[in-house]
Amino acid sequence: MNTLKDLLSELRSGEGVRGAAVVTLDGLLAAGDLDDRLDAAAVAGLASYLHSTTARSLRENGLGDHQAIVVHANHGKAICVRLDDSMLVVLCDQFADLPTTRAAANRAATRLRAIAQIR
Repeated sequence: MNTLKDLLSELRSGEGVRGAAVVTLDGLLAAGDLDDRLDAAAVAGLASYLHSTTARSLRENGLGDHQAIVVHANHGKAICVRLDDSMLVVLCDQFADLPTTRAAANRAATRLRAIAQIR
């Protein structure tokens, strides 16, 4: 079975992917394979903020929990997929194929959940 590092490296190798990380819900980087230009603390903080504000807004409006958050920015995209007590975060440049990258992130999240259950 693949290790966490292997899964993140595999995601990172995708076309246009600048980084992949597992981040705790409170904003700590658990593991990552990030481009040197990315700040690990900023990635973890962004993911935590997106999770907490989205979860609160959805709950307050009776919409339930979120499974994923996708942010489109001028120069890239951020995909955050909810795991149990953490998130898989994938950062891409603006040219990355979003459906392909989201599918890869979802497959990796499924594998990460399986790894976590073994422990």
